[in-house]
Amino acid sequence: MSKQYVYIAGPFFNDQQLEVIENIKKLLDSLDLSYFSPKDRLRFNKSDPPEKAAECFKLNVEAMNKADLMIAVIDDFDTGTIFEMGFFSCLGKDILAFSNIPGRGLNLMLSQSCIGFSNGMSDLADKIVKINSDNYNKEEFKGEQH
Repeated sequence: MSKQYVYIAGPFFNDQQLEVIENIKKLLDSLDLSYFSPKDRLRFNKSDPPEKAAECFKLNVEAMNKADLMIAVIDDFDTGTIFEMGFFSCLGKDILAFSNIPGRGLNLMLSQSCIGFSNGMSDLADKIVKINSDNYNKEEFKGEQH
């Protein structure tokens, strides 16, 4: 199997959220995996013209169409991330949910769209290695579903 091209979905609106995204990028770099992070491409501000919003949307959709695997940061239930998870699921592609919050619950639609759930960076690393070695089986969500 060729290495997965990863789409990193997650909020990046404050320092804590940025740190999570940057740590995921460092992990993927250490595993020699290519990835797309919307945070690194086009950032949209409320004062930007509508054309920039359309450009951001188009770029992110194109990247999701190219990606094999999504890592979705679910700590803050960001609406953009939830949209990306739904879109990616409709493409029939694999989503690996990530949280730094132990016991993070999930809406049943989100939990059922994921092939796995990682809590912390070492757990995420283990799952990515297994996915890339074809030694990974979809796991059922064990947390609270609502």
